[in-house]
Amino acid sequence: RRLDLSELAVEASRIPYLHGKYMNIRADLRGLLVEAEGHYHTIVLHKWLKYAGKMSPEQSKEWGEEECHLNILKGDIDKFIDGDPEMIDINKQLGDLKIRLELVDEMIESINKKNFSVKSAIDFLKFSNGVV
Repeated sequence: RRLDLSELAVEASRIPYLHGKYMNIRADLRGLLVEAEGHYHTIVLHKWLKYAGKMSPEQSKEWGEEECHLNILKGDIDKFIDGDPEMIDINKQLGDLKIRLELVDEMIESINKKNFSVKSAIDFLKFSNGVV
């Protein structure tokens, strides 16, 4: 949106509100991302135990995982983990949260630039009216 010189006071007063709003959104998203990354690492451990054949029947029941009856080489376990549908979904969620966080960061940067633009416009108006 273009800066309206006749409404500089209104524009200047909106900046702190917008900044606070997007900082709160950023904090919420950051919390969700940290939580999702913790969940990701837990699921990676579960999948590794499953595909390495080290998951006990009790763990299998507790985590809702089926035991893996394949004989998988150690070097191939990561491929099975990466290809697991649950891991694919978690990676999509992490990617979505990271993109949303980047977008909010860009909005905050834009708001900060708007603050500079408003100040520059006010200074220019003062200068052109001979106040400075």
